[in-house]
Amino acid sequence: MIHAEAAANAHAMGWAWADENTHKYGGAPCGTVYLGALTGILLALRFHTGSQRLAIKTDCQQAIAAIAAARSGRKPTTPSSRKNFPLIQAVLNEISRHNAPVSFHAIDEETPVMALKTARLFAQQQLQAFTKDPKHAPTGSASPMPPIRPS
Repeated sequence: MIHAEAAANAHAMGWAWADENTHKYGGAPCGTVYLGALTGILLALRFHTGSQRLAIKTDCQQAIAAIAAARSGRKPTTPSSRKNFPLIQAVLNEISRHNAPVSFHAIDEETPVMALKTARLFAQQQLQAFTKDPKHAPTGSASPMPPIRPS
């Protein structure tokens, strides 16, 4: 499950992903829900190295649509998709490196799943931490924003 939270004025952003066994989270002093969801998706793909099918579930329909469009070879059409295309391309690169099929599913934000509740909690905590003190906010990942690996 991937969840992201952002302040209404596109300042602080927090994101998290969680499954039954683990979670990672982070944030940034400036960002959007869309950017947070893409970040969570990228890190979930990097963490999942097994040969089992991976079903990524998120309540960010914009991230799913952008990845689906890029997978089908369409160029980004919205300003936010163009701006975040390097991150979308990094997601596609991780999918291509994956040993198993990867699928994306939209979920309702009210879905009562423990992984979504965990992701929501950590994303909200990151949002609050980056809103309060962007330079000293904790992160549960190697870095608040993952590096983009070359293709």
